[in-house]
Amino acid sequence: MADEKCLKILKQGVEAWNNWREELVGNLDFPYIDLTAADLSGASFRAANLLGVDFTRALLQKADFTRCNLTGADFTEASLQGANFTGANLTLAQLGGADLRGADFYETVFGNVDLTESPATILLHMTSIESAGQF
Repeated sequence: MADEKCLKILKQGVEAWNNWREELVGNLDFPYIDLTAADLSGASFRAANLLGVDFTRALLQKADFTRCNLTGADFTEASLQGANFTGANLTLAQLGGADLRGADFYETVFGNVDLTESPATILLHMTSIESAGQF
């Protein structure tokens, strides 16, 4: 799938994106895209390959990252309140300064995740963590 097509749909807004995702047959392959400071609150990325995507300072409240490959993704200072990361792979992800209050990390894979400058209380707000790697 062409990155340009995905970006064009994302620019139409979250509702257009989610409608398109519901109709999409197969998994979304959307690696190494720059979504810095994008407002994607409530967007569904379920089961997508988001390898190395830059979500720095993005608004991603209640976004669905269930079963996503987020290896090397950058969520530095992103707003991820209530986001769903169930079964996602966050190996080598950057989460420094991200707001993860209420985010769901059930069966999420953490390996060498960077939480530099994240609030120490962040762990108190996670719904569940089951780590297959180092956290």
